[in-house]
Amino acid sequence: MQPALIRVIVIDANTQSRQRTVALIATEPDIEVAGVARSGTEGLRLANAVEPSVVLLSPNAYEGNVLDLIRHMVAEWPSLYIILITRSSDAQFLQNAILAGAKLFLPQPPGADKLLSAIRASASSE
Repeated sequence: MQPALIRVIVIDANTQSRQRTVALIATEPDIEVAGVARSGTEGLRLANAVEPSVVLLSPNAYEGNVLDLIRHMVAEWPSLYIILITRSSDAQFLQNAILAGAKLFLPQPPGADKLLSAIRASASSE
């Protein structure tokens, strides 16, 4: 029996960043890009429609407070594994993101190996 695909949505306002992430994931046989969103609002609709197991979230994609978006997603889908991809090195912001429900944060842009390892780690946490 083959393991289930890890279904990922990418939420990022930056077109190049989204495209780079999708291209990387597309080469992996165990990970599927279930959808791509340019905004947090679009990402919420997408998550509801495709039921991903992982969300790759860039804070620049949300029109409001990204911590509120994380809280909303975790409340709606408690098993969702949110990976925050950010340029921020503000320890307080990163701690608040984890407290809000993000499972992990990676620096923007993340290295391919780190990103793929983080996505695969979500499967072992289920």
